[in-house]
Amino acid sequence: MGGSMHDLRATALRQIAAAPPIGGTLSISLDLMRFLSAQLVFWGHLGSFLGGPDFLFGGRWQVQNLGVVVFFLLSGFLILRTLPRYSGFGPYFIDRFARIYLTLIPGLLLIAAMDWAIARNGDTSFAGARGLGTLLGNLFMLQDFTLLRALPSLDITSFGSARPLWTLAVEWWLYMFVGWIFLGPRRRWITALLAIVPIAFATFERGNALTLIWLLGGALAFLPGLKITRHHSRAAMLLALLMFVLRLMRSGDFYDLQAALYLAAFLALLCLEARSASWFDRLSGGTIRLVQTLSGASYALYILHYSVIVLLISSGLATQWVVLGSVILANGLAIAVYLLFDRHHRRLAGRLRQILGYPQRDTPAATQGQHPGPASR
Repeated sequence: MGGSMHDLRATALRQIAAAPPIGGTLSISLDLMRFLSAQLVFWGHLGSFLGGPDFLFGGRWQVQNLGVVVFFLLSGFLILRTLPRYSGFGPYFIDRFARIYLTLIPGLLLIAAMDWAIARNGDTSFAGARGLGTLLGNLFMLQDFTLLRALPSLDITSFGSARPLWTLAVEWWLYMFVGWIFLGPRRRWITALLAIVPIAFATFERGNALTLIWLLGGALAFLPGLKITRHHSRAAMLLALLMFVLRLMRSGDFYDLQAALYLAAFLALLCLEARSASWFDRLSGGTIRLVQTLSGASYALYILHYSVIVLLISSGLATQWVVLGSVILANGLAIAVYLLFDRHHRRLAGRLRQILGYPQRDTPAATQGQHPGPASR
């Protein structure tokens, strides 16, 4: 059984590694999708606060949920694409830790500062979510799990006014679970422990099967080698988009798993189309760098935008100034956090590898003739 599982993991990693590298039009397309997804979440939440009836402002359709779904699909796809480059779970964990926490920690400090100002403005809505225990719980990604609420001491909510942080915890444990499955040594009790959160969010937790949506994105990592003509890919892409819209019209819920399946098919076909397309060949280097910066800032925007909106609303500003101020302040802070912290996560990962005795460059597990786990011990 152990040998067959090892062979299955190695085969899967080799198949992912055989896909063409992400670059050119496909890379820019993915950056644009990340940027637009973050903006959907931002505008959806802003509209929900301001009560806008239009679907673009978080009305019946809750477009912020569409942004979350696309985020999860892209996250699953990109994480699976990175797995073959690692020699084991240790280097993978270091890279994921640096990527998430180099932005999360300054983000939490900014949220705490904004929450202080929110309280000064007389809004005490989030007073119960600002304690040290809640902060530590969020640092360990334990926020907003129904399973933990049976124990009063572990009833941990998202920190302060940053309500969307619950999805970050879901993604973190998906990173850990999938990374361990593909790269970790065979330790069944660790596998079972890391599976708790993904299974919970595939069944009864909030978010309607976000685990399965993330895994749908991961499945896309196996498709870039698919042989399909451009004529057929475009027809299939339009069909997938039509099916997505029709299902959405019926369910009214972007978290609907069937709708997510059609959306995943559309994104997969779009990636196949972008692989050989030249949509952005005429963009200048400066424009491409701007797109990369806006895409890179999407993570910080996701963390910070809710607190920014609450802060400006608590200040008593007129609606138009809340909208304008939220756009400028949320995006401005996100870009600043990206430039000061987020874009340096590879440097931090390299330093942590050096401290912990891991090589700066991995011998990919997909090319090794042995079990990929020992290098992570």
